[in-house]
Amino acid sequence: MDIVTEQQVQGVIGILTSILSSDNAIRKRAENQLQTLRVEHPNEFVICILRMFRQSQDGMVKMLGAVILRQMFSNLSPSRIQIWKRLTPESQEICKSELLEIMKKENMLALCKRLGDVISELAVAIFTSDEQGSWDQLVPFLFECVMGNNNRTISSGFHTLNELFPFFHEEMLKHKESLFQVFRRQMENNDADVKLSCVQACCNMIGIIDTPDAMYFGELLSPIFKAIAWIIEKNEVSGEEALIALRDLTESEPKFFKPQLQLAYNFVTNICQLNIENSGLKYLAIEFLVCIAERLSIEMENAKAFAEAVCNMIFKVMLTIDSEIEESWFVPPEGYQEQEDEEGSIDIDYAKRGRKLLSRLLEGVGDTQLMPYVLTLIQQSLNSSNKDWRIRYAGLMTVAEVAQYIDDDSRIATLIPILQSSVGQEFHSKIRWAAYHCIQKLSEDYEEEFQRGHHAIIVPLLLEGTTDSVPRVAACACAALNKFMENAGHTIANQYTPLIIPKLIDRISSQNCSFIIEIALSALASLAEACKEEFAVYYPQMAPYLFEIIRNYKSSIYKLLRGKAIECLTLMCNAVGRNVFSRNASQVIALLKDIQDHQLEENDPLKAYLLSAWQRISATLKSDFAPYLGDVIPGLLKAANLQAEVSISTEPELQIDIESLMKSDTKKKLSVTTSDIEDKEVALQTLLTIIDVLKGAYSPHVDRTATIILPLVGYPVNESIRSAAASICASLIVSLKESGHPNSLSFVVPLARRFLSALWIAASQEFEIETLVAQLEAIKMLIETPKTVYLSAEEVNNVGERVLKLLEDSLQRRSRHQFLQAEDSDNEEGVEEPNKHEEDSLQSAVSEVLGVLFKTHRTQSLNIVEFLYANVLSKFLAPGSTDEDHKFAIFVIDDIVEFVGQDLAVSKWSALAEALLRYSCDKNDSVRQAAVYGLGMLATHSNSQAFQGMAQQILDSLNKAIALPLGRSKKTYEHARDNAISAVGKIIRYQPMCVDLNPLVPSWVDLLPLKHDKTEARIMHDLLVDIAISNTQLTVGSSHERLGKIIVLFADVLETKLIDQHTVPKVKTFIAMLQSSYYPGLPEIWENLTVTQKSKLTKLISN
Repeated sequence: MDIVTEQQVQGVIGILTSILSSDNAIRKRAENQLQTLRVEHPNEFVICILRMFRQSQDGMVKMLGAVILRQMFSNLSPSRIQIWKRLTPESQEICKSELLEIMKKENMLALCKRLGDVISELAVAIFTSDEQGSWDQLVPFLFECVMGNNNRTISSGFHTLNELFPFFHEEMLKHKESLFQVFRRQMENNDADVKLSCVQACCNMIGIIDTPDAMYFGELLSPIFKAIAWIIEKNEVSGEEALIALRDLTESEPKFFKPQLQLAYNFVTNICQLNIENSGLKYLAIEFLVCIAERLSIEMENAKAFAEAVCNMIFKVMLTIDSEIEESWFVPPEGYQEQEDEEGSIDIDYAKRGRKLLSRLLEGVGDTQLMPYVLTLIQQSLNSSNKDWRIRYAGLMTVAEVAQYIDDDSRIATLIPILQSSVGQEFHSKIRWAAYHCIQKLSEDYEEEFQRGHHAIIVPLLLEGTTDSVPRVAACACAALNKFMENAGHTIANQYTPLIIPKLIDRISSQNCSFIIEIALSALASLAEACKEEFAVYYPQMAPYLFEIIRNYKSSIYKLLRGKAIECLTLMCNAVGRNVFSRNASQVIALLKDIQDHQLEENDPLKAYLLSAWQRISATLKSDFAPYLGDVIPGLLKAANLQAEVSISTEPELQIDIESLMKSDTKKKLSVTTSDIEDKEVALQTLLTIIDVLKGAYSPHVDRTATIILPLVGYPVNESIRSAAASICASLIVSLKESGHPNSLSFVVPLARRFLSALWIAASQEFEIETLVAQLEAIKMLIETPKTVYLSAEEVNNVGERVLKLLEDSLQRRSRHQFLQAEDSDNEEGVEEPNKHEEDSLQSAVSEVLGVLFKTHRTQSLNIVEFLYANVLSKFLAPGSTDEDHKFAIFVIDDIVEFVGQDLAVSKWSALAEALLRYSCDKNDSVRQAAVYGLGMLATHSNSQAFQGMAQQILDSLNKAIALPLGRSKKTYEHARDNAISAVGKIIRYQPMCVDLNPLVPSWVDLLPLKHDKTEARIMHDLLVDIAISNTQLTVGSSHERLGKIIVLFADVLETKLIDQHTVPKVKTFIAMLQSSYYPGLPEIWENLTVTQKSKLTKLISN
C-alpha cells in the first residue's frame, strides 16, 4: 500500500478525529475536507482509511472509518458507482484483500461486525455491478471464520454471512453440508454472542432458500430452540434478538416448523414459565406461535387444544403490564399525539399488544372454531372478583379487539351492563378508559346495529365520560362518541344533539389540554355529519369556536390541533349543505387561503389538512366553487408538479433529485416516500376530488391539468402518485364528457385515446399490483365514459390481448408459488402467497375491463368472447383448478350474461347457465357469491322461453346456497348468502311467469332484510316495496302475518346505507296505504316498535 504516504494517512486520521469533535465549526470543516477527498482522491482516501485501521488506537475513529467505507460502497449511496469504479484495479484488489485481513486481526468485536458490514456492502457492489467482478477469497475466508475457534471471528463471520445470504445463498448452498455442521457445532458454543450470531444467520438463511433446501436443515430446529433458551438465560436483550430472528423465519418459511409443532409449543411454554419480569421476551415467543398458526392454518383447524393453549398464554402476558401508571398518561402534555402501541412509553401496554395477537390467531385458526373459547376467557376476566384492575382491563381490551367476530347481538347485549358498571369513578381510570375504548370499537364494528339497539344506554354513558376527572379518560369518551355518532344515523344523532352540544362546547374551550380539544373536534364533526342539514341550527353557534382555535393556536406544537379545527369546520360546512354554508363561504375560504399563502412552513403538516379542506369545500359548493378555481387550481397544479428531492441522512446537504435520477432508465420503478411526495400525492387527491365534484364545470382547466398529470402516469418514484394520476385521467374524461359542449365527443375521444396509450405503457412496466389495479380501473372508465363505440374491432382485440397478458402474468406468479408448495410432499395448502389478495384484486380488475368491453363494444368484443369460451373458461372451470381460477371464470361469465346478452351469445347460453349452477353451492364463499350473482343476471337477461326450462333447477340451487352452514368467515359467507337471496328476488322481478309466486314471494320476504352486500340490499328493499304496493296481500300474507316484519324492516333500513333515496318515497306510499286501509293489528305493531323505529317512520310520514 505504498501509493499513500504516512503523512496522508495521519491527515485522514486527523480529519476523522475532528469529525468526532463536539465543536461544530471544527466538525463542519472536517466534513468538507472528507467530502473533497472522497470526490477528488478516491484511491488515496480508501487506502488511507485501510491503513488507519492498522495504525490508529482510537476505537471511535476506527468505527467511524468503517461507517464511511460502508457508505461509499453501499447501494443506497448516490456516489457508490462513482467511487468503486473510479478506484484503480490495484486499489480494488488492495481493498478486497486488506478488508479481510483487517477483520481477521481486529480484536474489538463491535468493529469486527462493522467491518463485516463493509465487506458485505462491497461484495454486493462487486457482484451486482454491470461488469460483475469477482472476489474469490470471500467465501473461503468466511467459512474459515465460522469454522475456527476464535469466538470474535466466528461471531463476525456469521454476522457477515447473515448480511450476504440474500445475495449469495445459491453459492452458499453448494456447501450446505458444511453449513449444517458449522451451525450445529457453534450453537453449542458457550459464547453468547457466537450463539446469537449463529441463530440469526441460520434463521435468515433458512428463510431465504427454497423450501426443499430449507427442510434439509430441519434437524437444527431443536438446537436452535436450545440455543435461544440458553441465550435468554444469559442475556435477555440478546434473547429478544434471537426470538425476533425465529419469528421472522416463521413468516418466510413456516413449513420448517410443520413437522415439529409440539417441539415449538414446548419451547414457548418453557419461556412463558420462566421467572423473569421481561414480558417482551414472552410476547415475542407467543408471537412466534401465532405466526405459525397464521401460516399453517390447515393444521390449526385440527389443533383446537393448541390454539386454546396459545390463547391462555396471550391472556397471561396481557396481565403483565405495570400496575403503576405514568403520570403523563393521565394528563397528556400539550401537543401530544396518541400512538396505538405507545412504544416510546417507559412501560409497554401488553394488554394492547396481546389483543392484536388474539385477533391474528382468530384470523389464522378461524373465528368460528376459536371464538367461543375466547369469549369464555373474556367473561372470566370481566366477572373476576380479583381486585387487580389489570384483569378487567385486559378483558375489556380483548372485547374491543375481537368484537368484529361476535356475530350474535345477544352476546353484545350481555356486555352492555359490564360496560355500564366499568365507567364508575370507583374503578381504576384505566378500566374506565378501556370501557370507553370498547364502546368505540363496538360502534365501528357494528355500525348502525350497535347504535340502533343500545343508544339509550350508551349515549348517556358517553356524555358522562366526556366530563371524567381524568383528561385521558374524558378524551377516550369523546373518541367513542365520535365513532358512535359516525355510524348512528340521522334520527339518533338529532335526538341527542341538544344534549351533546353543551358537552362538546365545554371540551373545546381553551381551559382543556390540546389532546381533549382535538378529539372533541372530531366528535363534533361526526355529529354534524350524522345530523346533516338539521345541524344548520347549530352551525352559527359552533363556527366561531373553530375560527378562534384556528386563529389563536399558532405555536408549532398545535399543528395537529389547527388541522383538526380546519377539518371540523369544513366537515360542518359539508354537513349543513350549500345553502347554509354559502352565507359565510367567502369568510372560510379567505381564512384557509391566508393560511395557505402566508402561514405554512416547509413540510408543514397543515398542508394536508388544507388540501383536504379544499376537497370538502368543493364537494359542498359544487358548481358554486367554480369561481374560486382560479385561486385554488394553480397552487394544486404547482404542488402536483413538484420535483421530489431527498437527502441521505449522513449528507443532509446533498439533495438528490429522485425524478431526474430515475429518468435515465424509464423502465425502472421504485417506491420512495418523502414529505415532498406526500404533499404531491395529497395535491393529486385534492385535484381528483375537485374534478369529480365539479365534473363539467372543471372542463376549462382540463388541458393544463392533462399536461401536468399525463407524465405522472409513469412517475418512477412512487406508486401512489402513479395510481392517483391514472384516476385523474379518467376523471378528466368525465369532466369533458359532461361539459355541456355540443361537440364534446370531438374532444373526449382523442384525449381518451391519448390517456389509454399512456396507461397501457405504464401498465406494461408496473411492478406494484395495487397500482396496476388502479390503472386498469382508469382504463375501464376511459372505455366506458364516452358512451359510444369509439374503438375499432382491432383495438378492442388489442385491449383484450393486453388484459389477458396481465392475467397470464398473474397466473404465472401464482404458479411459481404453487410450485414451491408442491415441492413439499405434504403440500401445505394453508400457506397463502403473500400477495394473494392483490392478485385476486388484479384478476377482478382484468374481468372488469373485459366486462366494460362487452358492455360498450358488444359486437366488437365477440372475438374475445369466443377466445375466452374456447381457451380460458373450460380450463379455469375444471374441477382441479383453484378457487381463484373458478372465481375469475365466473366473473367473466357474469359479464357475458349481463352485457353481451342472450342474443349475441345464444349458442353458449345453456353452457354458461350450467357453469353457474355447478358452482352456486361451492364451499368457497367468494366462488359461490359470484355464481349466484350470475344466476340473478341470468334471470334478468334471459327471455322467458329460455329461462322456463331451468327456472326450477336454479331456484333449487339458490335455496341450497342460502341454507349452507357458516364456514370460516362470517363476512364472506353473509355476502354470498345475500347474493343468493337477491338472485331469488331477481327471478321474482324479471321471470314471474316462470315460477309460482304464491309460495316464492313469502319465503323470499322471510329472508329479508339483507345487511351485508349493501348494493344488493338496496335493490332488494326497493323490490320489496314495489311488490308490497302492487300486491299487498301477497307480500304481507292473507292474515297479515308478515305485516309487522315488513314495517320493522323498513323502519330499520331507513336512514341507512341499505336503502336508496329513490326508494324512501315508495316506503312512505306503502305506509300511507296501510294507514288508509285500516289494517287490523297495525296499532299493536306500532306499539311494539322501538323509539328509534317510531321516530324514523314518524319523520318519514310527516315529511
